[in-house]
Amino acid sequence: MKYTLITLAALSGSAFAQTFIAADSVSSNVTDHFPVANLISDASGFDYSAPTPYSSGEGTSWWTTAAGSTPVTLTFDFNSSQQIGAVGIWDYGDFSPSDWNIKLFSGSNGTGTTLLDQDFSIAPILGNVSSFSNIDLADTAGVSSVVLTARNNSPRTGAGLSEVYFSNTTIPVPERRK
Repeated sequence: MKYTLITLAALSGSAFAQTFIAADSVSSNVTDHFPVANLISDASGFDYSAPTPYSSGEGTSWWTTAAGSTPVTLTFDFNSSQQIGAVGIWDYGDFSPSDWNIKLFSGSNGTGTTLLDQDFSIAPILGNVSSFSNIDLADTAGVSSVVLTARNNSPRTGAGLSEVYFSNTTIPVPERRK
């Protein structure tokens, strides 16, 4: 499902339309304690707010006892190719690794041409909080799958996230003439 949000670019004075893109499926290379499908089950737009790890988050979040440095990989697939320009991640508090890699692929299940390969970090808040991180990527067209790989361990046992979505920034909306 797709939603559109209009954001204003303060420096250029023009508006951009941002499209919310939910993955159609997700898989993990490790045994899940909470189902990996939870990562794409709840977010339905930019106003989604993830539950905290200690507030029954197990019904809407993903967690594995495998160490993030295993490495833990998550593969997101789309039914049709997408243009991806950002990834939104709600961490799972102190169960989330801070260092990640994202790869965008032209084929399904992390196959085909690697269109983008980027390391990034998030700053999970320790304790009973799920915080949000928006990671800007170069707008990349023709994306059929995304692979997220944890590059370190979480402060606690295992690795976890609350929700993941993707978005793009489309052609600037023309400014209204006065």
